[in-house]
Order: sequence, then structure tokens, then C-alpha cells
Amino acid sequence: MNIYRHLQHLATAGVNVVHIASYEWERVLGLALGLSNHLGRPLYGWSQSTGLVRYTVDSHTVEEEDATDPLEILRRIHDGSEAAVWLLEDFQPFLREEHHQILRWLRQLARKSASPRQLVILSTPLPGLPVDLRKEVPTVELELPDVDDLRVVLEDAAAAVGSALTRTTRSSTRPAG
Repeated sequence: MNIYRHLQHLATAGVNVVHIASYEWERVLGLALGLSNHLGRPLYGWSQSTGLVRYTVDSHTVEEEDATDPLEILRRIHDGSEAAVWLLEDFQPFLREEHHQILRWLRQLARKSASPRQLVILSTPLPGLPVDLRKEVPTVELELPDVDDLRVVLEDAAAAVGSALTRTTRSSTRPAG
């Protein structure tokens, strides 16, 4: 099962908080956009450097640049009346034992009833959650793309610039061996 389908199954099964570990923040954003479209909910992104952002497939809009407090954003998600997908980027500094309040809010979000449905995606570069979150928050680790994944990207890029891949080009994308 591919990663996107796995995330769809988790979201459909009622998981409220999921942890995605990857250095590839653009891939994580793409997965979050796909999930928000699949679920029919808006996607909001948050990081301490950008504040609160609303994403669409075509663009993003900074909603609140000064919304940089992780505890406040968790409270806002918890108390929100709009069903949404929330991508909390670079959240690893707040996933340490000394941030007990933040960990507690995440546990509350993980246990929250499904109405209105909030899906929170914690994005960090590395796997590993504090012990008190491990049983309630599934971790999905994105592997680096393989040759087939890169071939799709190459074909899409070629199509976008109006170029077709020739047989010679295609065979040069295959690994030697």
C-alpha cells in the first residue's frame, strides 16, 4: 500500500492526529493537500516562522503571520467549529517532555470526537514521538522516492514543458545493472 492510501485509510478510520516524518516538506505538503481534497476540507498550515496559512491546490494565503505560539494553535484547532486538515510543520522542538502542556493538548486532539472533524498532521524531519503520544498518534515515515517515483516526476515535467520522452531518454532513466 502506498503512503497516500495509507494516510487516506487512517483519516477515514477516524485518526485525528498523524505524524509524518520526512525531510521532504514539499512532499508532505502535497500529501496534506491530497488528503484535504479527498476529505473535502480546507487545509491550514502552521509553522513558527510563517504563522497560519491557508493552502489550496493553486496557492496559499497567509491568514495570521503573528500566530506563532504552538499552544495557541492547538487550542484553536481543538475549539474550532470548522472541519479542516491542519499541517503543523517543523513541530519537533515542541515534541519533547519539557513541553508537557503541548503534549497534553495533542493527546486531547487525538481523542477528540469526530464532530467537527479535525485532522492534524505533525510534520517533522525525523521519526520519534514522546512515549505518551506513541500509542495515540501513528507515525508514517516517508522513504526517499525510488526510480519509478522519479520517472513519474520526469514524465510530468517533460509534459509540462511540451516535450515527450523518447525511448533513449526513458532507457537512460533506468538504473544500470
